[in-house]
Amino acid sequence: MKTNILQAGLTTYFHPGINLKKIHHYSIKLFETLEEETGKAVGFHQPGSIRIATTPTRVDEFHYQMTRAHWNATQQFLIGPEKVQELFPLINIDKVLAGLYNPGDGHIDPYSLTMALAAGAR
Repeated sequence: MKTNILQAGLTTYFHPGINLKKIHHYSIKLFETLEEETGKAVGFHQPGSIRIATTPTRVDEFHYQMTRAHWNATQQFLIGPEKVQELFPLINIDKVLAGLYNPGDGHIDPYSLTMALAAGAR
C-alpha cells in the first residue's frame, strides 16, 4: 500500500472488516481522551467524513455497511444527495446517489500522538 504525508493521521470508524472496525473504534475512543490523560496535545479533530456513492453497487455497499453499524456504538448515517451538498456545499451532486456520513471521523497529528503515547507509557 502506498501512502503519503497527506494521509497520515486520518481516523475513521468506517471499515468493511469487523476486526479492523473494532480497532478503529478503540483507537478513536483513545484519541478522544489521550490529551486529558497525558497532558499532551494530540491535535485531534473530528469534522466527520462523507463517502460518496455514484453507482447503484456502491449504494448497496452503503446499505450493507449500515447493517453492520451496530457492532460499535458509533454514529453513521446513509444520506441523500441534498444532505451531502448541505454538509459539503462545494460538491457537484449531479452524479451522487447517496452518501455515508460518519460525524466522528477525523484526523490526528501523528507526531503529537506518538509523543502523547510515549508520555502515557512513562
